[in-house]
Amino acid sequence: LRTAAELAVAERFTARRRHELERARDEQLRAELAHDRRTAEVDAARAQLARARADRQLVERHFERWREAQRRAAERQAD
Repeated sequence: LRTAAELAVAERFTARRRHELERARDEQLRAELAHDRRTAEVDAARAQLARARADRQLVERHFERWREAQRRAAERQAD
């Protein structure tokens, strides 16, 4: 059998460890939330980059068609 003092020490030890576990879980949750936010920011940036690339390709195709039309018009005028 344990003495009352030994039981009190054991209970305080257990309470400290439970409190440390609770703090560690809170810290882990905060880290996970921060990671989720950053992941969402990266995903949004990737989507924005994809849209910008698509817009650039659209503009490049437009100007290529315009240059081709200008070249054809110049050839017709030369003939």
